[in-house]
Amino acid sequence: HNMNFISILSHLSNFWLLGWYFSLVIENKKIALYVKWVSLILFFSAIINYLFIEGYKTHNVFNSTVSNVFCFVLPMIHLWYIYNEDSKVPINKNPYFWIGLGLMMPNLLGFITSIIGKKLRATDLIAYLEVDIVYGIVQIIGYLFIALGFYYARYTKYLPQNTPSVKEA
Repeated sequence: HNMNFISILSHLSNFWLLGWYFSLVIENKKIALYVKWVSLILFFSAIINYLFIEGYKTHNVFNSTVSNVFCFVLPMIHLWYIYNEDSKVPINKNPYFWIGLGLMMPNLLGFITSIIGKKLRATDLIAYLEVDIVYGIVQIIGYLFIALGFYYARYTKYLPQNTPSVKEA
């Protein structure tokens, strides 16, 4: 009837892979260690929530909300470090900036839709579908920003040496 039971895979990949990625690229080792532990805790709490609390047949509001917040806050922390570092590369050619921006945009809108989406769908289906279409467009724009980040990856050799390069990440 629906495909909600596979939504856990995207949340788990967010917690595991993005947590691992940002624990490698964040310069401050203490913050990077916190990111690693928070991502592990959220990974296992999402599994527990999926199996025992909200179930697998429904749209998991908790997992979606936490995943969107997690995928918004991590790039925000990293962008703070990018903004404050002394680099030869301008911010608009820094690949980590574009990857972070590409993650932040859809997850901010995803956070809003995960909070109001269920109620909006029950009350006004047309408005829900319009918001869902806008969300899809913002996701595509986010993917284009991530692709732009990979295009600008050639400038990573000019970034400060304490930031891991693409080869190390």
